[in-house]
Amino acid sequence: MKNEAAPLPLRVTTTNAFASRWLVPRLPLWRAAQPEIDLDIIGTDELIDLCAGDADVAIRYARSPPKAAVFELCRDRY
Repeated sequence: MKNEAAPLPLRVTTTNAFASRWLVPRLPLWRAAQPEIDLDIIGTDELIDLCAGDADVAIRYARSPPKAAVFELCRDRY
């Protein structure tokens, strides 16, 4: 048997409001669909440095995507 390290969790950072109102209520669906992937939710309104390895994915609201954004999750209008 190989001495393999446990896989690291997927670390997602988002605002406290988005985490509590949208993301956390949907976690049971995530767990059912991806039971082998551990997930850490980092709820903070502070920006976390993805390049430094503080998180793997950042979900933020912005009027225009930052230069480092790779994927636009959704859009809304007022």
